Amino acid sequence: MNKICKECKQENEPEYNYCKNCGNKLDSDVKIKEENTAQNINYSKYSNPFGDIGVEEISAEELSLFIGKKSNDILPKFQKMELTNSKISWCWPVAILSLIFGPFGAAFWYFYRKMYKFALIFCGVGFLTNIILSILTFNDTNTIIDTIVNAFLSGNFNSAIYALENLNSIETTLTVLASTLSSIVKLVTTIFTGIFSFYFYKKHCLEKIRGYKFSQKDSRFYQFGITAIGGVSSGMLALGILIMVGSEYLISFVTALFSIFF
Repeated sequence: MNKICKECKQENEPEYNYCKNCGNKLDSDVKIKEENTAQNINYSKYSNPFGDIGVEEISAEELSLFIGKKSNDILPKFQKMELTNSKISWCWPVAILSLIFGPFGAAFWYFYRKMYKFALIFCGVGFLTNIILSILTFNDTNTIIDTIVNAFLSGNFNSAIYALENLNSIETTLTVLASTLSSIVKLVTTIFTGIFSFYFYKKHCLEKIRGYKFSQKDSRFYQFGITAIGGVSSGMLALGILIMVGSEYLISFVTALFSIFF
């Protein structure tokens, strides 16, 4: 006897456990939802187009608890990747941040999602990129600073002020190359992180939940523990911003010292 989905009314073959149209679990799913409603459990926050299909051996409810904010948007992406055996799922937040701030922007998102290893990797890439850009523009910076210092020492304050006002307007072949390189790094980072960030995040979620399962001894605190180790961290996001600002100031300071003494 064919099974009729109670959500979309699609007729399914008897061997199907999930609706082939909307992904809703067939037969017992409605009963489970009714029981949860009777117990005042907010089941709706785990609902999505793929129903309660888990990822590997981890249930949809566990993943939703771990993801926390935006679980309604992120969990279906995990499930779709699992069902299609794909590693690709576009992530707009990290793509936009990468397009604006480059590798450091990607690090912001990873810090926020508590993926610290990836965050530090992208911070390293961002720091290295800034060093290369500073090296490319070192001669220009050196020339400009020499002009400003000499103008002040000679009492020609108008020339010094003019040089300061035009500090960012002087372009040479190397500055154009540096600007092009910066744009390329941002574009590559945007495409790479936009495509694969949700895949990395899915792997992160599964790894952390498995590790917590094996270490947890008191089942009474299991759901609370998953929520605590997952979720997001605004504090770590702030740390990522401080790292980016600090690295830029550090590189600028070192460049200025080299310009003065060399």
